[in-house]
Amino acid sequence: GNRGLGFELIKVFLADGNDVLSLVRSEHAKYVIENDFPQCSVVVTDITNYSTLKELDCLTKNNIDILINNAGGGGHGTSVTNTESDEIEEQFTVHCLAAFNVIKAAYTSLVTSDNPIIVNISSRVGSISKNASGEFAEKGFSYSYRIANGAQNMLTQCLSQELGPRGFKVCALHPGRLLTSSGASDAHMDPYESAHIIYKMLVENEIQNGVYYCVETGTIPW
Repeated sequence: GNRGLGFELIKVFLADGNDVLSLVRSEHAKYVIENDFPQCSVVVTDITNYSTLKELDCLTKNNIDILINNAGGGGHGTSVTNTESDEIEEQFTVHCLAAFNVIKAAYTSLVTSDNPIIVNISSRVGSISKNASGEFAEKGFSYSYRIANGAQNMLTQCLSQELGPRGFKVCALHPGRLLTSSGASDAHMDPYESAHIIYKMLVENEIQNGVYYCVETGTIPW
């Protein structure tokens, strides 16, 4: 939550009077958020470690209406010869396993909501359909980032099918081609604009269970 889309989401949610909790990985990140948004609750933790998360009262013993998994980052290797297995493992751990950990730890807090929503911030490059069509060929997208987002998308589908009948809405969401430090070469959208669109989708009840959304095109094929 201390930069990019996460920072703008905090800004938008707080501006409309919501209670916001942000999980971050460093004291510096916590300082950045608290310096601008003293009303935001911030907890430093390791979301790749479920044992740590399940001990957090703020996550396990609250009323949570909306959970947004936004942690992630870009990869480097763009071919089988220059991609390291460690990079793929690291990307999978952050994008997929960490999201699973947070959702599992927060489950008891989510079920108290009348309309629990889980939004997994994904990417267009996680779409197997788009990759199979050749849309991203020769675009320089990394193996690890695409694989990790594809895995997270499968997690979203698993969750939507299990939790949908229990009143949950679970979706994947590509926030657009954002102008951030890890943005793609064709990035053009300010994170603040994306955050506003996402918030509008949430408050106007546009989010449906099991859908792969895109703030630019509406939806993306899985």
